[in-house]
Amino acid sequence: MSCVSSENAKTFFDIVQRASLVNMSHLFKTVSHANIYAKFRPTAPQAFIDEIMKFVKVNIFNFNLAVDVGCGPGISTTPLAPYFKEVHGYDVSEAQINEAKALNTFGNVSFCVSPAEKIAEKDESAQLITVMQAAHWFDLDVFYKEVRRVLVPHGVLALGGYLIPKPVSKDQKKMDGIIQNEIYVGVLKNYWEPVRAVIDNLYRDIPPVFEDHVRIECIEDCKVRTVADYVNYMKTWSAYQLYLKKQPSEAEALSRKLMSILMEDAGWRRSSEDKS
Repeated sequence: MSCVSSENAKTFFDIVQRASLVNMSHLFKTVSHANIYAKFRPTAPQAFIDEIMKFVKVNIFNFNLAVDVGCGPGISTTPLAPYFKEVHGYDVSEAQINEAKALNTFGNVSFCVSPAEKIAEKDESAQLITVMQAAHWFDLDVFYKEVRRVLVPHGVLALGGYLIPKPVSKDQKKMDGIIQNEIYVGVLKNYWEPVRAVIDNLYRDIPPVFEDHVRIECIEDCKVRTVADYVNYMKTWSAYQLYLKKQPSEAEALSRKLMSILMEDAGWRRSSEDKS
């Protein structure tokens, strides 16, 4: 959460500016992708929200508005609902916003299509702006100007992200190698956008917008999920979606292969009768 400066900051900004020339919404625009994104992407853990609110409460005493930018289907937006009078979620993808609206059950939470570089809020109106797993897509120079405009004095910007979750295995080293080396940077290596490297480096390459900042890397979130859930999570990756578009049969074969690996690791082998 939050971030620190780095000697690689210039390289990072070069990557972001090049990527911003391509409409990011193309990667997350389909209804089917938005649907599985909502179902199988990790939600913001409570420990993450707690750390944000602890930082906010140092200098903020009125909790009128929180803004979640790059909100996707709202899985990082709605956890803020209990803390603020209003929470607004923005995303450049209409499909993601439609999914967020369909899933929303909070009366004080709303969603709207809007790019990160032009936040649809009044000057000095928000006490908190959050970005979960999306800042690497933004033109950060422009986004930071919007952050300064929209935040109230002493308002907080929280940038969050997570590494690829790994299934717990009886042979963890082997499983991690399969997910990381055979799939993530193996089959899908050439299908990731260059900006993916920024989040893989835990946002260390992103310089902080404010002098007063903290960086937290110690939050872990363990959840019980099915094998099918994990395979579907892989299908939410932008690289997999691009692979599916360009090589549909190979992409489906990859998902079946991962399913087989996870099932075998869990000790479940399909019998000849099950294969019919």
